[in-house]
Amino acid sequence: MSCNRPILAILSVRLMAHEGSRVTDQQLETGTGMKALISSIATLAVAATAAAQLPDREDELLTSISETDLRYIAITEGHEIVEPLNNGVGFTARDQSDLPYILQGAACVDSAKCVGLEVLVVFRDIQDLGIANSINQRYSAIKATIAEDSLLLSRYVILDRGQTMTNLKFNLRNALQIARQIQSEMMVANSDAPEPEFTIVPAGSIAFGDDSGEYAKDGSCDDARFMPDGDDWTYMRHHVLRDATDCRERYESGEIAMFLSFGDNTSQYANNDRCDDRRFVGEGRSPVITDLPVEHDAADCIAAYRQGTINRTRG
Repeated sequence: MSCNRPILAILSVRLMAHEGSRVTDQQLETGTGMKALISSIATLAVAATAAAQLPDREDELLTSISETDLRYIAITEGHEIVEPLNNGVGFTARDQSDLPYILQGAACVDSAKCVGLEVLVVFRDIQDLGIANSINQRYSAIKATIAEDSLLLSRYVILDRGQTMTNLKFNLRNALQIARQIQSEMMVANSDAPEPEFTIVPAGSIAFGDDSGEYAKDGSCDDARFMPDGDDWTYMRHHVLRDATDCRERYESGEIAMFLSFGDNTSQYANNDRCDDRRFVGEGRSPVITDLPVEHDAADCIAAYRQGTINRTRG
């Protein structure tokens, strides 16, 4: 996976399916490929002025959308409109964090009437289907797919029953916020920061669990967390947090040390049935690559560890 190339974002659920809404590679290019006006402060000032001059349409109910409506949404959000699409109803734009995207109409009768609004966010040079699956599990507001070596994030809003302008803008805002979060995760994965390591846990407050393990109270600590090679023994995996008395006594006597801490369950990714702590590897580990869940996704990671679907990374 590479994040050195420009990252591109677009708003659209079925962009590739609409022949009249194809987006050219030139329009998707960012950085030096975009026109100079994208980074122009003067352009930003013009956009802000235009937004102030537009009438208030926030409570207006729309059952179809036009090019004018799409421009209203982008401009009043403080975004730059870069250029129109070669085909179809819509344009490329950039939000206030410089994230580029495409906003366009879908299922259009003509330029003045489209019954759907589309948004698509594309990250180039990503082929891992597991990443898309993880995003779909974590975010119900967007759909992630892999196509042509790119990760596509999409949002589709149907207008046939009516949507207020405020709600349409909320959909745009929400989709781009999720895109920025995923973008930051990609940047962390591409950084030169060292991988987090497993270290011996110092004396202190340790959750030893209970004595429900098959070999509990046999005088030997069978909890894999207290063995540097605990991954190699299935019964030790099964005894994580299930051999409390033996492990506590041996730990307090100084005979053993704790080599693996699962931490707590405070991550935003907790309880999603996938271990999101990137210190682990294996089929039970999700593609999440941010440090945020490290030692904060205990329940999911303990369950996967006991099942043998994840292992500790080896330094």
